[in-house]
Amino acid sequence: MDDDPQSISLIGALLQPEGYTVISAANGAVGLELMGSAHPGLVILDLGMPVLDGYGVIERVRADSTLRQMPIILLTGESLDAQSQARLDGNVSHILQKGGWDQSDFLALVRTHYRSSPE
Repeated sequence: MDDDPQSISLIGALLQPEGYTVISAANGAVGLELMGSAHPGLVILDLGMPVLDGYGVIERVRADSTLRQMPIILLTGESLDAQSQARLDGNVSHILQKGGWDQSDFLALVRTHYRSSPE
């Protein structure tokens, strides 16, 4: 979930050759809708999105008994202060800063956190 088409394109270009199906959403509301029907093995999420931001998505996912165990990798361009870090602590599998991540490390994170079937 990201409102930046370039980020979505880059993630797809990295993951599709590895055999992952990539379903994209430009905002959190659409992303949550897709999660309910597609049951993804992992969510890659930006914080700053229109309609429903990443914090709202995380709160709704963690409150939903069918989605609560969903692994979330946060990929954001936002600077995270201590309060934001505390809000995310325990709710995301990993936090990456846009522009500061290595593609091979990203793929390793996806492999580590991806769930092939619902728990």
